[in-house]
Amino acid sequence: MKSEDLYREVKCRKCGNMKLKTASFCPHCGHIEKEHWWDRIRDRFQGDGSTSGARPTQAALVSTLMGLAIASYFLYTAIQKESIQSLILAVLTFIFVLRSWFAARKRKEDSESDESTTTHVFDAEEILENKFYCENCGARVDQDADQCPKCGMKFG
Repeated sequence: MKSEDLYREVKCRKCGNMKLKTASFCPHCGHIEKEHWWDRIRDRFQGDGSTSGARPTQAALVSTLMGLAIASYFLYTAIQKESIQSLILAVLTFIFVLRSWFAARKRKEDSESDESTTTHVFDAEEILENKFYCENCGARVDQDADQCPKCGMKFG
């Protein structure tokens, strides 16, 4: 994990306010962020993000091609056996392939727009200052402070 990733901000799934990505709960609404099994699988396939979206594009391309192959098989079966069921399966498969392709494209566009607007990278002077972040509200606090100036949480 890079040092810039420690201070990256993302939106809370429940309230939509900004919180640190590494925080286990939202300081605004108290929503506890649990990593679901599908998030772990998605992160494994997407990698660490250093490929700038190349892997998700490849994964979407492979799944789209597989879906088109399945739809074409059902269409071939419908023509050969003159089966209405296979024709219906071919049309439904094609619709699901298009839907998943458009959803993947929209997710990629949304993630690119979120990264450009929500990422705040601190420079070395900000990181090396004698300050830290309040666990309750996320405010920057001096290292020698006894309580948070924003929310009043006591440290120590």
